[in-house]
Amino acid sequence: MTHITITHPLDWGTHHQLILAYDTDTKQLTGTVQGPVVSTGTVERHLAKLIGLVIDSVPCNLTPNSQLKPSLHHSVHADDAKGFTIEIRLGGKHTTDGELYGQYHIRNQHLQHSQVSQRLTVFETRMLGNERLYRWLPYPRDNLGAPLQRTDLHTHSSGQISAQGLINVACKHHIAFPTRLLDMLHIPYAKDTIVSTKRFFFPPTDGGNPKAIPSMEDAVDIAKLDAPAIEHLKAALAIPPDRQMTFGDLEQTVYRYRYPITKHPDAAYDLWLKVAEEYQKQGIVYAEITAVSTSFLTPQNMRFLHDSLPNIEAQTGVALRFLVGIPRNLPKAILTNEIEKLKTMAASPYIVGIDFMGFEDNKISDLEPLIESIAEWAHANDPEFTLRIHAGENRKNMANVKESLRLAEKYRMRVRIGHAAHGLDDDAIAIAETLAKQHLVMIEFNPDSNMALNNIDTAEELDMLRCLNKRIPFVICSDGSGLYLTDARQLWTAASFAASFAGVEPDRVASIIQSENEHMQREEARFIKKYRVLPSDFFERITAASAILPPMTPATNPLGDAVGSAFEKHLSKQGIAYGPETILRATEGKAPLMIIGATGERYWNMISANHKRYILDAINALVERLDAKRVYFMIGRPKDEGITALLSRAVQKYNTTHDDPFALISATVQADQTAHSFTPGLTHVLPLTGGLFTVPQQLVQYTAKRNGHILFIGGGTFVRDAILVARDTHASFGLMNGPEGASTDKAVMMHIHRQFSDAEGLIAHLQASHPHWFKK
Repeated sequence: MTHITITHPLDWGTHHQLILAYDTDTKQLTGTVQGPVVSTGTVERHLAKLIGLVIDSVPCNLTPNSQLKPSLHHSVHADDAKGFTIEIRLGGKHTTDGELYGQYHIRNQHLQHSQVSQRLTVFETRMLGNERLYRWLPYPRDNLGAPLQRTDLHTHSSGQISAQGLINVACKHHIAFPTRLLDMLHIPYAKDTIVSTKRFFFPPTDGGNPKAIPSMEDAVDIAKLDAPAIEHLKAALAIPPDRQMTFGDLEQTVYRYRYPITKHPDAAYDLWLKVAEEYQKQGIVYAEITAVSTSFLTPQNMRFLHDSLPNIEAQTGVALRFLVGIPRNLPKAILTNEIEKLKTMAASPYIVGIDFMGFEDNKISDLEPLIESIAEWAHANDPEFTLRIHAGENRKNMANVKESLRLAEKYRMRVRIGHAAHGLDDDAIAIAETLAKQHLVMIEFNPDSNMALNNIDTAEELDMLRCLNKRIPFVICSDGSGLYLTDARQLWTAASFAASFAGVEPDRVASIIQSENEHMQREEARFIKKYRVLPSDFFERITAASAILPPMTPATNPLGDAVGSAFEKHLSKQGIAYGPETILRATEGKAPLMIIGATGERYWNMISANHKRYILDAINALVERLDAKRVYFMIGRPKDEGITALLSRAVQKYNTTHDDPFALISATVQADQTAHSFTPGLTHVLPLTGGLFTVPQQLVQYTAKRNGHILFIGGGTFVRDAILVARDTHASFGLMNGPEGASTDKAVMMHIHRQFSDAEGLIAHLQASHPHWFKK
C-alpha cells in the first residue's frame, strides 16, 4: 500500500494548510484543512466553503465533519500510467470559480508535478476568522506583482522580530522565561529546571504598584522546554493569524510574553542582528524603529548602538535607524523630562526623530507645548528632524490626524502620520496637500496591524487611493512584523487591495517607491553629516547631562483619595449610590443587561433621524417589557446625549410610576467627574480600575460573570473592542444592525441570530436567550 501526501500551504505564514492523502491501492483521495496550534477552527470552516478541488475536470468540495474540521473523501477514476491532476482554487460561488492556488499531478504512484500559485495574506485569514464571511474572500489577485517597497518606516522594537526569531535568540543565550507566564499560558515545564532570574518591570501590568514587584522570580531556560511547549510559547509571541485583539489585550498578553526576551541585555546584539537578518530576507534595506525613551535614552544604550550597528549593517546590508518613542499618556513632568533627555542625545546620527505613541485616548492638541518645544530645538539644531505622531489609528479622537498636520504646519516640522486609518477628512487632506508640496509630510499606512487590532474590517477602509490621487506621499509599514505575522510581500498585497492598484495609473503606484527612495537618500545624507560633526566626547557629554536630570519615579496621585471622596459626595447629593457594596444590595438575585453604544455628541449625531427613532422605541420597549425583579440595566460612562441619556430618561420615568424600580448602574474609570451632572435616572456608579483601554474587557467580564447580556447600538472604538471581547469570550450579546457606527460595522460579520434592527427584533432577540427576564 502506497500513500502520497500533499501538504499545500494556504497562507504566506503556512499557518493553515490543505493536507491531501492519496491511497494508490484504493484510489481514495482524502483531505482536511489544518490550522495553527491555537486555532479557533473558524478559518478552517470558512476555507471549506472557499476551497474548490477539480480532479481531472471533476469538481469536489470539502465538508465539515463532526469535529468541525473540513474533510474530503473522493474516489479517483484514472489509471496509474495516465495519472490525474488536482487543481486547488479559492473563492467563487462554484467549485471551478475563483483563482488557481495550486496544481498537482500524480502518475505511476508518484507526485510528478507540483505548483503553488497564490497564498492568503494574514490580513485575509483574520477576516476569515469572523463568525461569518463578510465578503467573498480571497481578494482578487489580478495584476499583483512582487513587493516593491524597500523600507519599513513604522515599527516597534519589541514587536518586530518573528516569534521563531525570538525563540532562536532565547535558546542561544539560554534566556530563562518566568514560570508565572508559563503558568498563565498553561505551558508545562519540569520542576527541576526552575532557576532564579531577574524580573523585568512591565509597565502595563506592573505599573499600578511598582514597589510590590519583586526583583527576582522563578524561571525556566527556554531551551529546556520540550518541542510542544516551545510551539505553544511561539504561538503566544504573536497575535494568532485567525484572531483580532484589542489594544488592551495586546499590551497585557503578547507584549508581556515578549518582554523577557526582547529586553534581555545579554541578547541585545543578537536581537538587533536578527531584526536586520529578517529584513534582509524580505528585501528591506532601511528601517526606522520606535524604541521607548525610558529604556532607549541611556548613555549605555547609545554607546552599545554606536559600537554594534555598523557591524550589523555591514553584515546584512540593512540600515537600522530610530525614532524615540514618547508614550503620550505619561504625566507631564515625565514627558518633559524624556524630551530633555532626547535633546541631549539626538546628536547621534542613529536618531532620526521623535514619535508620540501609545493608545490614542487623548487629543494631540494636549501635546502642543511639547511639540512646540521640540520644534524650537529642531530648527536650531537639526532642521531635518522628524516629528512622527500616532494619529487616526482608532476612532477615539477623529480630529487627531488633522490636528497633527496643523501643528506640523504651524511649527514648520517634517511630519509623519503613523496610521491615519481614520480622520483623513477633507480638511486633513487639504493641509497634507500643502505640506506635500513642500516635502514635509508622509503618511504611514499599517494595514495588517490595523486589521489585527480591530481598527478596520476591510482593506478598502484605508485612504490610500485618495492619497495617491492627491499626490500625498505615503509608505506601507508593518508596525511590528513579529506581532502581526506579516512581511513585505503581505503588506504590499494588502496595500494593493486597499488602493486597487490594478486600476491606478502606473506613475501613481511608482510614486510610493519614489517617496521611499527620496526619504532614504535624504536620511543617508543627514546620517553622514551628523556623523561627521558628532563631538568626540559625545558619550561623556550625554553621561554628564543624564546625571543632572531629576530622577523620575512612577507617579502617584496624592489627591486620589480626596478626588474620590469629593466624587462620592457629589453623587450622594444627587441620590446616586457609589461603590460595589451598594450595588450588590441593589442587584442581588438579578442579572445585568448592559447597553453600550453611541453616547456623546459625535457618535450620536452620526446616526440618522430614522434610526434614532428605532433606538428610542427599542429602549422604551425594553424598560416596559422587562421585569425589574429579575434584571437591572448597566451602561458605561454616562453622557448627556445618545444611548445613555435615552435609557436614563426611560428608567427615571418608569421608576416614578412603579413600586419595583430598575437599578441603572454606570461603570466608569472617570472618578473625577465632580463637575458633571450625571444624567437623571442613574441610581448607582461602579468604579472601574486601570486605564481607559481596559474598559471594554472590564464591562464585558462584569456582565458575563453575572450571566447577563450585552446590547451594542452604534458607537465607536470602545464599542468595537467590546464587541470583539464579547465574541471571543463567548459572552451573551446582540447588535443593532442599521445605526451608523460600530454595531452595524460588526453586525455583518456576526451570526444573524445576534442581530436586530428595531424594537420588535430586539424583544425577540432577548426572549430567545433570556425569556425569564420578561414580565408574565
